[in-house]
Amino acid sequence: MMQANETAGGSMPLGRQQGGAANTMDAAQSLTGCSTDTWVARVADVPLRSIHVRIERKHLTLDLKENSRGRFLRITEEVNGRRNTVIVPATGLELFQEALRNVIWSCKALGKGSSSKRGT
Repeated sequence: MMQANETAGGSMPLGRQQGGAANTMDAAQSLTGCSTDTWVARVADVPLRSIHVRIERKHLTLDLKENSRGRFLRITEEVNGRRNTVIVPATGLELFQEALRNVIWSCKALGKGSSSKRGT
């Protein structure tokens, strides 16, 4: 059985925390390459669209998001409490779509065959 739900997202900017621990600022410096005096707050991923799909025991979430580096699709799979994520840059979405169409076509061309009982 397959179910799909869509939601639209809003933005949630993150700012520099007041009174934060010094090690938090040191971590920011190591990530951004900026000293704590010149550190500029980064904006979090902005959700643009989200689609939830349930296929058998798997829960898939397709999140279209945007950040300072551009737009991207985050595909998250949850199975029995485990989570796996794949990120596809927006520049590669059409190529990803073409590859997925080819896989779907191949699956249909092969017809019904024996299916795996592993649930993967």
